[in-house]
Amino acid sequence: MESKVSLKERYFGPDLIRALAIVLVLLSHTVPGGTEFPALGVARYYLGLLGVEIFFVLSGFLIGGILIDELYSDRLESISGTVSFWRRRWFRTLPNYYLFLAIIILQERLSSGTFPDAGKFF
Repeated sequence: MESKVSLKERYFGPDLIRALAIVLVLLSHTVPGGTEFPALGVARYYLGLLGVEIFFVLSGFLIGGILIDELYSDRLESISGTVSFWRRRWFRTLPNYYLFLAIIILQERLSSGTFPDAGKFF
């Protein structure tokens, strides 16, 4: 049975960079001994910082590429096209954000018996 869904071409480079960033952040959260060895604690901090910075750069690169594609295809020529672009971006991001915010609020409620002051996160 042949699938009718066409897969977008994936590039190995960004996936490798994303994997590196994930490994750096995981190492910063899991390497033990940060309190016993101050130099190790500093190294853990900078590993996490570098991993997060790599995520930011990669996100900017990928969003920039999408914006350039949209611009060359004349979909950003009008205000409605620009609003449509940002609406698609936000609808990919916000549902996951609110789902995990609800999970964290529920977890806090179950563990401490009170609701956290999460209003500023909405």
